[in-house]
Amino acid sequence: MKIKKILSFAMSLLLVVSFGGCGNGSGNTSKTDSNANAGNSSSGTSTESNNNSGPVELNFMYWGGLVEKDAVQKCVDNYNKLHEGKIHVNAQHVPDDYSNKLASQVAAGKAPDIAYVSTSVAPTYAQEGKLLFVEDLLKEDKSFIDNVLPIAQWKVNGKVAFFSTALESLLITYNKDIFDEHKVAYPPSDASKALNWDDFVKLCKSVTFDSNGNDANSPDFNPENIATYGLSMTTYLNHILMLLNSNGGSILNQDSTNTAFNSPEWIDTMKKVQDLIYVHHVVPTPAKADSLAAEAMLTGQVAMTLDGNWSFLDYNDQKLNVGCAVFPDLGKGPSTMSAPGVTAIFASTKHPEEAWDFYKYSLDAENGATDLYKNGLWQPIYKDYYTNPEKVSFWIDTPAHPQDYKSVVIDNIDKNIVKTPQEYVKNWGDVAAILNPAIDAIFRNEKDPASALNEAQSTIESSKAYQGRYDGN
Repeated sequence: MKIKKILSFAMSLLLVVSFGGCGNGSGNTSKTDSNANAGNSSSGTSTESNNNSGPVELNFMYWGGLVEKDAVQKCVDNYNKLHEGKIHVNAQHVPDDYSNKLASQVAAGKAPDIAYVSTSVAPTYAQEGKLLFVEDLLKEDKSFIDNVLPIAQWKVNGKVAFFSTALESLLITYNKDIFDEHKVAYPPSDASKALNWDDFVKLCKSVTFDSNGNDANSPDFNPENIATYGLSMTTYLNHILMLLNSNGGSILNQDSTNTAFNSPEWIDTMKKVQDLIYVHHVVPTPAKADSLAAEAMLTGQVAMTLDGNWSFLDYNDQKLNVGCAVFPDLGKGPSTMSAPGVTAIFASTKHPEEAWDFYKYSLDAENGATDLYKNGLWQPIYKDYYTNPEKVSFWIDTPAHPQDYKSVVIDNIDKNIVKTPQEYVKNWGDVAAILNPAIDAIFRNEKDPASALNEAQSTIESSKAYQGRYDGN
């Protein structure tokens, strides 16, 4: 699991690898149902496991910090108890250098049965035949897929290959104490009341203060001696894409024949971002961001952060009086996005039915790694956890979720969705390697957005870095 605090420009991440959840076709597998499946269907026990003296052994590989490790291991232990004598899952936690270690196992022909897979390589693995497609495992009955939110379904060549391990919504978080102290109204949590860009800039300036207490709207404000920045924003691409989508732009051109990084929408969006740093002085420069405390929101050095659902775990531990809000509206409405990782079944498994059975269980919010939904880290992938009031309450009525969480996340989960580019852009790593330096140069004020993005687009076209789409669109 990568570190999920986005409070520093040192994080120039262009990809997200994330976490996971647990479920059956309805998103709610009870222990009774799991036992029934294990005893009465091929998804619980194969002919081979019945004929052998011991249970089917499955290897499951995953990443994550200590909190995630404990919750996932609890999920695995519960599953093993339910399937004692029939299926036994061996969980391998890999906290560091995960992708390289998994790649080495795959290359050596020793891939685990089931694993978290980086979104940068999962579609490629699927296209190369290294993963079993969920849609093929389901055969004729596709009702399971119907219960999964579309944004959690990853398609390769037009078929669902795997699901997100969990959802990870992007949003704005803010320190309520700073807003209360200076009597500034909170940013809106209702998408219908999202701030336009000019009003968002004014809000950022209202909670940006120099060492003398002047906000950035004041003629006496000293931009050379800022004590509290109104907004923390990094070069993390998914946050930029939220703004870009609201501004009418996209990664690809209209017919998906190439990237569109030099479009007017891209240039305008990146100009707005650059101005936040160097004209309005509400976002720290990359150099200044590096010197801020890791807990900048907690210490009052930052009032708001372009953030993600995952941060509520840490904010709750720190007892921060935190709120959340929707992104600003640049003309097309405030955007929402899930920035997930995925869980997949490798084609080399000798026990596909048992692997599928555990796969479903591991995605069940109520019987899998339940604590990670309640503590703010994960979101379920099933529709009814966003539409059924009882199921919504099950995971969000906790101290980790701010009061306005429902309005920001639940009410907007299927509206104005932006897909992460690694979900559908082939060869995204090579494309991102060209785009990333351009975005860095804009953030460092070394190039104007038009020059940087025109150069990036020209390089992509001349190198033929863009290779089309995975999803068949």
